[in-house]
Parts: sequence; C-alpha cells; structure tokens
Amino acid sequence: MTADVTPLDRRRAAGAETRQRIVAVAEVLFAANGYDAVGLRDIIREAGINSAAVHYHFGTKEALFLHILRLRAEPIAAARMERLDALRAREPFELRDVIDAFLRPALEQAEPADPPRANYAELRARLSGKHEDTVRQLLAEIFDQSSKAFLDAIRQCLPDLPEADLYYRFHFLLGTMVYTMANPGRIRDLSFGGTDPFDFDEVLSHLVPFIEAGFRAAPLSKPAKRPLRRPAKRGKP
Repeated sequence: MTADVTPLDRRRAAGAETRQRIVAVAEVLFAANGYDAVGLRDIIREAGINSAAVHYHFGTKEALFLHILRLRAEPIAAARMERLDALRAREPFELRDVIDAFLRPALEQAEPADPPRANYAELRARLSGKHEDTVRQLLAEIFDQSSKAFLDAIRQCLPDLPEADLYYRFHFLLGTMVYTMANPGRIRDLSFGGTDPFDFDEVLSHLVPFIEAGFRAAPLSKPAKRPLRRPAKRGKP
C-alpha cells in the first residue's frame, strides 16, 4: 500500500513541473530568437507563470540559459568519451572511427523528431559567434576533457601532422559540425530535395570522409622546433 501524498510532496511535484515548464519554454525561445532577444518577461508570459517562479528556480536569465546549455551539452560530451573508450579497447585508432565517434553524438542530439534536442542545434549555432566569458567557460568545462582526448587520438593517427595544423583542422571540424547541425535545410534546397539531411547515417557517410581528407591533407605549417638543450656544465677536474 502506498503512503499518502503529503502537502509537501504535492508542492515539490508542482515545483518540479514549473521548473520543467520554464526550461522547455525558455529553450524554444532562446533557440528561435537568440539570447539577447529574449527577456524574462517573454519566458514568464509564454510559460504562464509568475515572475517569482523564475527567480526562485533560476535567479537570472543567464543562469537559466546556462542551465539549458549544460542540460543538452553534457550528454554529448559523455557519449563521446564512451565511444572513445570503446575505440581504445581495440587500439590502434583508425582516424575515420575517431572522427565518427566525435561527430555522431552531436548530430544525434540534433534529432528533429525530438524538439528539445533539435533546439540545442540552434542554440549551439547561435553561440558560435558569441564571446561572453561565462558561456566560453561553461563550454570549456563541459567539452575540454573530451576535446583534448579526441585531439590526442587524432594525434596518434597522424603523428607527423604539425600541432598548428592539428588545431586548425579540429577547429574547422567543429565549425562544419555546428553548421551541419543547425542548417540542414540548406542542402535540401540546393539539392532540390535530393538529400535527406535528417538521415544522420547518410550525413555521416559523407561528412566523416570529408573531415578525414581534411586532416590527411598535406601539412601547411612547419613542425615546431624543439629548443636545443645545452650540455650540462662539468665541474673542474
């Protein structure tokens, strides 16, 4: 026999429901209009709640936005590390597999059939031109570990690639990924409907070898010179 629901339980459930509604509404508004164009009043009006509820649960618009970003970004970073760990179990790494393991979780997070996940693609694209310290710090906190791990894996696949080239090409990988997530309709227009940008297996079948070819292109930077070590001074005989 289940215990009776207490007034405290009901308040907690109502509070959790209100919090979820705030997040759902704010995420849609931020994705559609961008951070700067959305005010707390817009969120309050759309969610049908009072202003005290937003301030109670999140405090500020920035805190709410960062909560949403963390909510969508952390599963991507975790999924990447899981996939990389699986690849480590059968080293040596294959570059194509490493790239697929990095890209697939982000593209799957942009699944259009799941609106909250699709909203992340818009949020991420809108962040690509932002330089706010708080957002950069949060993205670094969430993604730095996995990004550094993947950079190391790519480095193992391409040991002769200069460091500058490695970082530039990884940067271009990120840019291509964000655009692919956020603007799938463009390729459909250009191809007159001949492509399906929401079939992520199809997208990855083209994107992964494209990115791999970029990484394998001839180096453009000179290898960094290591500082010469001076011979240790010997004492007088």
